[in-house]
Amino acid sequence: MTASVRLLTIVDYMTGTGRGGPPDTSALVRAAEWLGRTLGDWRRRRAGSRDDKFIRVWKRAWTAGCESRWNGLTRQEVPHKQGPEHDTWLAGWLWADTQPDRRDPNRAQSFAHPRRRAIDHTE
Repeated sequence: MTASVRLLTIVDYMTGTGRGGPPDTSALVRAAEWLGRTLGDWRRRRAGSRDDKFIRVWKRAWTAGCESRWNGLTRQEVPHKQGPEHDTWLAGWLWADTQPDRRDPNRAQSFAHPRRRAIDHTE
């Protein structure tokens, strides 16, 4: 028997495509597969939950920085002394420093650029 035929026989056996059909799996193998799936799912849910919490904290601090700038607070009045919330609050404050306050419903509507096409205008 050549090496390539031997390799195909082993691959067929492992994938269940050989003459003998799929190999019987023992209770131990099935239990190990179940445990692996269960632990993998748990780790993915845990990591996703941690990431979602970080995003919520980041969004809250960034929004607070924007609103603080639009309400007239100075850059030195950061409520967080250090860490990611401090940096995120400052990022929101700096962004709002270059942007108009869009919360005001009486604010005039603006367009992306003054030389827009006539068909871009909607009434």
